This record gives sequence, C-alpha cells and structure tokens, in this order.
Amino acid sequence: MVIASFLFFVGAFLSYSVLRSSYINKLTGVASSQNELLSDQYVNSEILNTDGQFKENQNEYIFNNQRHPAPTRELKALSMKDAGSSAVLGANSEEKHIVVDLQKQRVYAYEGDSLAMSFLVSTGKWGATPVGSYNIWYKVRSQTMKGGDKSIGTYYYLPNVQFVQYFNKGIAFHSTYWHNNYGSPMSHGCVNMTTTDAETLYNWASPILPVGIKIFRSTADSPGTRVDVVSSWNI
Repeated sequence: MVIASFLFFVGAFLSYSVLRSSYINKLTGVASSQNELLSDQYVNSEILNTDGQFKENQNEYIFNNQRHPAPTRELKALSMKDAGSSAVLGANSEEKHIVVDLQKQRVYAYEGDSLAMSFLVSTGKWGATPVGSYNIWYKVRSQTMKGGDKSIGTYYYLPNVQFVQYFNKGIAFHSTYWHNNYGSPMSHGCVNMTTTDAETLYNWASPILPVGIKIFRSTADSPGTRVDVVSSWNI
C-alpha cells in the first residue's frame, strides 16, 4: 500500500513537471519546434510578394495583443527617405561581416578584421534568435509584419516596419517603433534596431540596392553579407 502510494505520487509529480515544462517552452518560445516555426513563418506571400512600399492610413499597431496608435507622422517622414546613397557605402573594399551577440545584445559590423560600427539591439524574447551562420538573402524597404499567438498573448501586427534585412528565412534586422528597450531581449526572433541604426546597416550591408528599389533578393552576382549569430562574442 505504501509502495503504491509512493509510485502514484512520483507519477503525478512527473506528469506535472512535463506539463509545466511544455507550457513554459510554449510561452517563452524556447522549444525547438517553436524556433523552427519562427524561422519559417514569413517565407510565404507576405514576404515574397511585398512591394516594399510605405502603406498610408495605418492608424494602429498591435504588440503582444495590445493595441496602440501608430506614430504615422514619424513613419511617413522616414518613408520619404530613399536608401542607396549612404556615405558609408564603398568606404572599404574589405569583405563585410556582421556578428549578432546574444549575450551583450549588440550587433558588430566588420570590414575585414576592422570593426566598422556597432549597435545596441534587442533580439528574441518571445521566440529565439537562432544561433548559426547565415547570409542576408532578402531586403525590403518597408512592410507589415504579423505573427505570434493570441492565446498566449504574443500576437503582433506591425505595419510599416522599415529597413528589413532577412538573413535566416523569416528572421531579420529591422527598424522598431513599438519599444525603446534596446539592450534587452524584446523580439519574437528578429533583431530589433533603432530606425537610424537599421537604416545605416541596411545601406552598408550587401546586397546593395540601387536607388529607388524597394525590394531586392541576393543573387550569385550580388551575394548577401554573412551574418553570424553567437551566444557571446569576444571583441
């Protein structure tokens, strides 16, 4: 009788632990299946068929199920700026390379072995920014991003996200107007940057967009800059 009670207690405890772990993984986005989903979620018509244009009359955005008024005036002003003429382009003929440091929440941009610039960023909190080596494969001047899960409070609808550079399927560098908490993980997998920093990196990294072009995909003749996402980077 005592042994049976003990076994029942152990079984119940193990079942609770498994269920709790599953819930936490779902909530924080650390389960491997969730990571794979985050990497794939935009590789569809939303990304490939976007025209890269700023969309007028977007009055609100949603972040983690919460609605907010969109900063339309500020976004509109930014949308009038045309990429492709930054002074940093062509400043150095050395091969370019980007490192994302998840521990320091920083992005480092190199020309050869020389550090060209560094930015404070926000990487994945509600979904992981996967560690690995990638290349920028698609650039989009402006687009709507949406995803997450309403049932666990992570749904987002973000119009007019600018200076987008995809490097791991649907994971990208991009501008951010819905928070200012750089230095802490805040994203659903992407690398959040200030608009100024996102624009600088967008104009610096390959593929380089011709002036006036809103979307561009890397090719063999115009390859994308290498991006390494690491747990920690020694500089």
